[in-house]
Amino acid sequence: MRQLWRHVRSGEVWAVALGPDGQIIGACGPLDESEQDHRLLPEFHYDPEEAEDIRGHEDEFVLVEEDPVRRTDWLRDLAGDIYTYTQCPWSEYAALNPGASPDEYAEALIEGELDAGLRACLDEHDRRIIREWVVARVQQEQAQ
Repeated sequence: MRQLWRHVRSGEVWAVALGPDGQIIGACGPLDESEQDHRLLPEFHYDPEEAEDIRGHEDEFVLVEEDPVRRTDWLRDLAGDIYTYTQCPWSEYAALNPGASPDEYAEALIEGELDAGLRACLDEHDRRIIREWVVARVQQEQAQ
């Protein structure tokens, strides 16, 4: 999991990578203001040595919450991009996978079109937003 953390005293913001056990495994920072965007979390290099600067001082940081409306808009834009630029449009996928649902197609797009780092940042709610967008688009095309 990747998060943005703000140092309470200095105000500096760091990108922090947490392992499955919740321990800090890497960090990048402090970040410039233009880099303090949750959408950029997959792009940073998480250095284990920088994690040492934070480890043991976690109580000096607060989590930078993400604006849920902004994230939803970004996820819908992402869904539009993967739908538009995929190498396997719905008609082709359906022909190759008889009986497949638009929801299965949406999940296949998430798994096949997004890189592993970005997929790792998506929770089930995020995936649902992407799937709903793709399913609505497939249904819209089928109705035409």
